[in-house]
Amino acid sequence: MRSETGRALDKPYVICHMLTSINGKTTGSFLQAPQTLAAINAYETTNQAFNSRAYLTGRVSMEEHFTQGRAPVLDEDAVVYPREDFIADPAAGAYIVVVDTAGKLGWESNVIHYMDRPPCHVVVLLTDKAPAAYRDFLRTRGISYLFAGDERLDAELALHKLKRLLGIDKVVLSGGGKTNEYFLRAQLIDEISLVVAPIVSHDAEEIDLFQKIDTRRPESALPLTLMGTEQLDAGTVWLRYQFKPSR
Repeated sequence: MRSETGRALDKPYVICHMLTSINGKTTGSFLQAPQTLAAINAYETTNQAFNSRAYLTGRVSMEEHFTQGRAPVLDEDAVVYPREDFIADPAAGAYIVVVDTAGKLGWESNVIHYMDRPPCHVVVLLTDKAPAAYRDFLRTRGISYLFAGDERLDAELALHKLKRLLGIDKVVLSGGGKTNEYFLRAQLIDEISLVVAPIVSHDAEEIDLFQKIDTRRPESALPLTLMGTEQLDAGTVWLRYQFKPSR
C-alpha cells in the first residue's frame, strides 16, 4: 500500500471498526435505545475476530469514557525530557493508542480495562503542541508516548512508529469521527468494518463515522470492495469493505 504522497508504507494493517446507526452516526442517544443493545454486543464479538493487540482512538472518546474530563496536573518544576519517544512497556500484551496532540488527558493509570478485552497499556500520540511538562506527567505514570507531527497529527508517521517500535502488525481504529478522518484522508485505512444497528439517529450533536476536519478542502471519492455481509441478532448487520489500491 502507498500513502497519498505516493510513498510505500511500512505500517500495520488498519481496520476502522465502528458501531453506527443506519444513517452513519456513531454517537447520540441511539446508543441507549433498546434496539441497539444487540448491536453493542455484536460490536464486541466481531471485534474479537480481528485478533488485534492494538486499538487506536481519539482524545474525546477517551475523555468521555475513561479519564472523565480530568485535566493533567503538571509540575512547573518537572524534568524537561528531550523530544523523544518513550516506551514504558515494550512487552505489553495489548495497547490502547490515543491521539492527544496537545496533551490534555489527565490519566491516573497506564492500563485500561474495557469489557472482555485484555488489559491495554496506554500509548499517547503527541505533537509539539503538548507541553514539555506533560512528558514528565506521562512518565511518572508509566505511560508510553510517541511523537507524530508538529501542529497536527502525522498519521502515517504514527503508524510507522507503532510497527517499528512496538511490533504492531494490525490496528483496530475506533474513532471518533475526526480521528477516523485523519487516517482516511491520508489513505491509511485498509478495511472498514461496520456493525449497523437497526435505528436512525437524529440527535443534534451526533458525530459521523468520518467527521470532516477541513471544510476548505474538497474530498474525492474513495472506492471500496465489498468483503462480506452478515446478518446478526435483532436486525443488526455486519458490513466489511476493503479499499481498492489507489496506485
